[in-house]
Amino acid sequence: MNTTLKKNTLILGAALAAALTLGSCAGDTGTGPSDSPGASSTEAPAVSSEEAGQADVMFAQMMVPHHEQAVEMSDILLAKDGLTPEVAALAEEIKAAQAPEIQQMNAWLEDWDVDPQAADHGSMDHGGMDGMLAPAELERLEQADTAEATRLYLEGMIEHHQGAVQMAEDEVANGQHPEAVALAEAIIETQNAEIREMQELLEAGPAAAGRDGAAGSDSPVVGDPDLLADHDLAGLDARTIIERLDTQAVAERPTDLVASVQPEQLIVADDRGRQAAVPMPADEVYVSAAPYVSQTHQCHFHSLTTCLGELQNQDVRVTVVDNATGEVIVEERLQTFDNGFVGLWLPRGIDAELTVEHDGKTATSMVSTRNADDPTCLTDLQLTST
Repeated sequence: MNTTLKKNTLILGAALAAALTLGSCAGDTGTGPSDSPGASSTEAPAVSSEEAGQADVMFAQMMVPHHEQAVEMSDILLAKDGLTPEVAALAEEIKAAQAPEIQQMNAWLEDWDVDPQAADHGSMDHGGMDGMLAPAELERLEQADTAEATRLYLEGMIEHHQGAVQMAEDEVANGQHPEAVALAEAIIETQNAEIREMQELLEAGPAAAGRDGAAGSDSPVVGDPDLLADHDLAGLDARTIIERLDTQAVAERPTDLVASVQPEQLIVADDRGRQAAVPMPADEVYVSAAPYVSQTHQCHFHSLTTCLGELQNQDVRVTVVDNATGEVIVEERLQTFDNGFVGLWLPRGIDAELTVEHDGKTATSMVSTRNADDPTCLTDLQLTST
């Protein structure tokens, strides 16, 4: 065992204890109401009793199996090792958006006294119709290696989304149920944006197709080798694990896993007492920030499976400026994840000012990536009017 490995092994237990103490963000608040900010995300959406027309019923009956296949395609892809973070995050986002929409539409159908299975979906099973993949195409996706599967997924999902957009446009034009029409409008906006993102990933070439996305095998993982495998994280580097877990819908987060982000390593542990440390990239540190208006909590090391912020799935503008050089490192519009955080990969060895703007309000915080004990979880960003 080399010196680095031996050192990492010895400090793993202590690091895990620190991670659980400093980064166990369980949603407890320092100010404001005591309700968990993520609680509402797991509740079933309300079902309207407004009368539905034929177009509304057809929209729900056809969109449910359409969404189900998108989730299936995403599950197939996410089972591959070595996906690029961008592609993995996209597939997770598609699952996170469409799974609750399936539940909503099935609830409507039940409320309308319509059998969800009554529609004739046979025409959709052959591929092409509304962008659905044929069984043979799904089999090809499942059997392909990571690079080929990524390309097939992106190409297939673009057509799949285009079919969904067409179905949603028909509902907007002909539907009479207000909530169904609103969902159709949201599908049009979201899936058109994802189509553009997927087209950009395809245009990016081999790197976007998974060829450069394999885990960093030169960086040893210290600890129980079965832990990551049992949680479908084997072979993934710290960047991929972080981006997969941090962008996951709160309702789908593993309840038996703790993953704490530290500047030098990602500490992973489960409820069976197993532990593992995955090295962080040599040139970057992952910092998570949770802007808030009235409710926050104390945090030091960001916990990917338990940390919850107040503003979930909200548009924000984020700027990071290097204190020493004045260089603008980050300047972009982002959306907070379902856990209320935005995640930023920042260069090592800097002190910077982080600014978040939302709904006419601004918050700032200092951030450092110089030391092994620097915080990776910023929860002091209270948004105030400027």
